Amino acid sequence: MEYDTFIFEKSDNKVSADIMDTFGIFAFIGLCIIFYLIGIPGIGLGAIVLIGISLFKLKMDSDVKKGINRFGSLKATITISTEYLKIRDVKIPLEQLQDLVIYVDEYSGMSKSIIGNHHGGNNEITFRHQEKEVSINYLIKSKKDFEFVEALVEQIEDQTNANNS
Repeated sequence: MEYDTFIFEKSDNKVSADIMDTFGIFAFIGLCIIFYLIGIPGIGLGAIVLIGISLFKLKMDSDVKKGINRFGSLKATITISTEYLKIRDVKIPLEQLQDLVIYVDEYSGMSKSIIGNHHGGNNEITFRHQEKEVSINYLIKSKKDFEFVEALVEQIEDQTNANNS
């Protein structure tokens, strides 16, 4: 039982884009308040609301079209198996990994609690190998893959617990 995917490397570009988006939203809200206070008729306020909705829709469409690339980039391949972890072409038996923890948090397209969807790259594998601390983010592409990886990780945990007993 194994899962092939990609290592996900986060990018700081998303942070600056989010700051600009947040500033734009606050500027828009401020503009609406100013127009309301100076007595713009209801038609003008309605137009401002429609423009706001349109801008929001454009923003959401932009995130969907850019996908995971907006948040970082996909690097080398990684394979999670019940017997080994393969990073690029290097196969490391699970017995050689100390303090192995595999987090299964999200998949691409998973709904966020408020607005939008997850990009699927915030899943993490941490371990120590040859005195080095390693932390790798990896991509889960779909809900079906998410459920498969959950079962795979459960099997790895059961196997590790049995070996430690």
